Amino acid sequence: MNRPYSEVWIRFGEFGDLAMLCALSHALAAKVEALDCTLVTAPAFTTFARRYGAFSFVIEHPGRAESQIYEQLLAASPDAIIDLHHRAYEDDHYFTWLRSWRGVPVAVVSSRARHYPDDVPLRIVADNALSLHRHHADYLSDRLGASLAPLTRGSLRLYPTPADRERASEVTRALRRDNSRHLVAFVPFSRRRHKEWLNLRWQELAVLLQREDNDLCALCSDAERGRAETLFNGCDLPIVTAATPEDFVALVLGVDVLVAVDSGIKHLAGYLSKPVVALYGPTSEHIWGSLGLHERPLSSTVECRPCHDAFGCPRPAWICMEGINAAAVAEMVANVRASR
Repeated sequence: MNRPYSEVWIRFGEFGDLAMLCALSHALAAKVEALDCTLVTAPAFTTFARRYGAFSFVIEHPGRAESQIYEQLLAASPDAIIDLHHRAYEDDHYFTWLRSWRGVPVAVVSSRARHYPDDVPLRIVADNALSLHRHHADYLSDRLGASLAPLTRGSLRLYPTPADRERASEVTRALRRDNSRHLVAFVPFSRRRHKEWLNLRWQELAVLLQREDNDLCALCSDAERGRAETLFNGCDLPIVTAATPEDFVALVLGVDVLVAVDSGIKHLAGYLSKPVVALYGPTSEHIWGSLGLHERPLSSTVECRPCHDAFGCPRPAWICMEGINAAAVAEMVANVRASR
């Protein structure tokens, strides 16, 4: 190949997906020397992508008027556009527009893309992150004319900066009472509220873990501080906040283990090789579990999960999250502590 094979990846939302794409960019850069990746993402994530990804370019875009994005990208003549949006623009106007494309292939990555009309040009249909990577590897192998081994669980990593590690040490010193104690971070919030655990369960867990000589803290964004202070009122538990996505890297590095709902911070911890006890309710640990080796998933046994319903539950409450017992979470944290 006379010039690098170029792809443009488009993903606007979800912090966890951006962390995954940054880790994927490093893994692919190590496997394919002649691969030139550009990322188009939302303004909130551009600094994170430039700092922790292996992209040739990171383009900031507000995420509106998607068809105009494609038209603008055509000027750069990429070999492919990889569009990673689970909503996948499921409308006739978008299908008609895709059918008109010639030359640059557009790969729409979505678990719902299998329902597209047969004549819509697709390259990747993925049910989860691991299948996404495997399909992408097959796609690249075909385009590059060479075999590219698929990525495996544990092969995706993010690489913190020296400043991150220095900041992480400061976090550890500030929050841990002495070196014999385990520092456990709670991650109680998700962008989607239906993934969150009951306040009472978090409070029960705090009591159980403090009895076992663990030091605790809660990690959240600046905007979530008020919710965290209400949730952990009376728990003797410091709230540590981050102003930007990249600020979470040092905070995650500074703790020993996280207890997290299905959230962007949970995914970030997985790519930083931090142990995570992950709580799953309506979402599936098999689909949305971290590709790292240190996630310990925990879920309830209600028959209706996983439903993947982001909008409502026909039951009086999200019983899948109610059914996760604080004692079971504390036991899993103890198992993580014993294994380290």
